[in-house]
Amino acid sequence: MKCTLKSMMLLSMLILFSCSKDPYPGKVEIVEVTDVTHNSLVVKASISGTGEGVGLQVKGVCFDKTGMPEADRDHFEGTTPPGPLQEWFTGISGFEPDTRYIIRAYCETNVGMVYSDTMIIRTTPVEYMTDPRDGKEYEVKQYGNHLWMLRNLDHVTPGSLVFENKDSNGALFGRLYPYAEALSACPPGWRLPTDEEWKALEQFIGVLPEDLDKTAQRGSPYGGMMKEPGMRLWESSNALNSNNHSGFSIVPSGWYNNRTQKFSYPNFCAQFWANAGDSENSSTRSFYSHSDAIGRLRSKVNDYRLSVRCIK
Repeated sequence: MKCTLKSMMLLSMLILFSCSKDPYPGKVEIVEVTDVTHNSLVVKASISGTGEGVGLQVKGVCFDKTGMPEADRDHFEGTTPPGPLQEWFTGISGFEPDTRYIIRAYCETNVGMVYSDTMIIRTTPVEYMTDPRDGKEYEVKQYGNHLWMLRNLDHVTPGSLVFENKDSNGALFGRLYPYAEALSACPPGWRLPTDEEWKALEQFIGVLPEDLDKTAQRGSPYGGMMKEPGMRLWESSNALNSNNHSGFSIVPSGWYNNRTQKFSYPNFCAQFWANAGDSENSSTRSFYSHSDAIGRLRSKVNDYRLSVRCIK
């Protein structure tokens, strides 16, 4: 009788425990990888099947070149667009050209970290040029009839500045040049692009011809196709306004105001000189974290120090 009673109690406990399951954290999947360039890509991921009481917290993508990617090591945080909370986009940048990476999407929940299966991707190859004056290398790409640098110029001139006077910022953002020096700052055989050459680039990437001569913000969404994706360097709103589909890889270098003698909007915007000869105004190009348009503004050449992209 005692054995029977004990057996019944044990059976009841087993049934009780089998019915009291921990919440299922869900399944993470990489939905698609798009806009793969020499240094960037965009990953769309999702989580499904989460149990009752499971809260979704930080989402993103982690990566490694050889081992298993982990979220507490190299990773990029994702951004959830308006709509289903179970999806997110992660802009990844700063990768090396023609290089194999292992990636995993992740989602941190209140019951633990959930990972997708791994995926192997490879960035695209790219051409380089070397500045003979200082030995610095720049990625380059042909757009239509012109070869463009894919990084901001980082050659030292007497009046050029780098944010916080840190050489590491020069490598990331390039230098900011007074207009008079920007006219001759490019390496031998290269030059500062004119407004017409900027427009040719924009049209090649997709801006409609009828929009090219407009001022202020125009050319949406093609500005987003020229900006580095995600939040590695850009302010967070950039995550939903960029994919770098063109590979042009614009970074938020800000600008320097000569009147106030202050740096303005690093991590939020980028602004570039256009060669206007002896004019008092230049048709500068500006890009902002919150927008996928391209700004075309008339800026006084003596008021600012801006970034430079060189062409040939």
